[in-house]
Amino acid sequence: MDNSALVLVGDRFESFGALDGAITVSTLARILENSNAGSERLPTQLVLGQGVSESWLLHLRQLAEERGIPQLFRPDIPIFKHAGRRVCHKALRRNVLVTGPDKIDDDLFVMELIIDDENEIMTDHVTGHHIQGMLLIEASRQAFIAVTEKYVVSGTQEFYYVLSNIDSQFLHFAFPVATKLLLRINKIDATREDRLKISTDIDFHQNGKIVCKISINYIAILAENIAAKERRLAVEALQSGCTSEHKQVALV
Repeated sequence: MDNSALVLVGDRFESFGALDGAITVSTLARILENSNAGSERLPTQLVLGQGVSESWLLHLRQLAEERGIPQLFRPDIPIFKHAGRRVCHKALRRNVLVTGPDKIDDDLFVMELIIDDENEIMTDHVTGHHIQGMLLIEASRQAFIAVTEKYVVSGTQEFYYVLSNIDSQFLHFAFPVATKLLLRINKIDATREDRLKISTDIDFHQNGKIVCKISINYIAILAENIAAKERRLAVEALQSGCTSEHKQVALV
């Protein structure tokens, strides 16, 4: 195997990490911790793939410095540029899947996919070498929220996002390598003061090709205006369920 440059991935992508040209965080750690390991076993450069948590990255950097090879890691690795929990509407940092969006044009924005091994979607079901489709859908949801929060709505107001439609096309397998998201805002309907209707297209790019295309239509509503309505509808759903003639089936 040519160890001159390896793609570093999290342990949950172990099938991909076992391929020539890739390595998992645990495997790299074992090599770096073994002071008797020859230099021929060490890569001269690491390319950041997916699944590498901040804690793993810091640990591996420290091990590399102790071995006298800090050049394994570049200082500009994008894993430290999360879009932010509040912007993506996530409670835990490990569940944030995109970097902060940058504006390319009036209606075009770019960000990176950043998967933590301990992400909520990753912790239960990972098969084969590829990234799950549901994870890409969640990343696209976070992407449109991040773009809307940063570039479209006022930062002083809190908004609630309601999905109207999602259309996904999986064109190729997506693998745990560097991945860019390009989000284009197609239309913003601002005819009502309390809400915006927005249409977006999100493309996932890997190695020069689009692997997934997701179109999302959604509504950004002032949170103060939807809370009471949502509660009323929840009560109606609960009351309808209690009075329904259909009997509940017990799960055993």
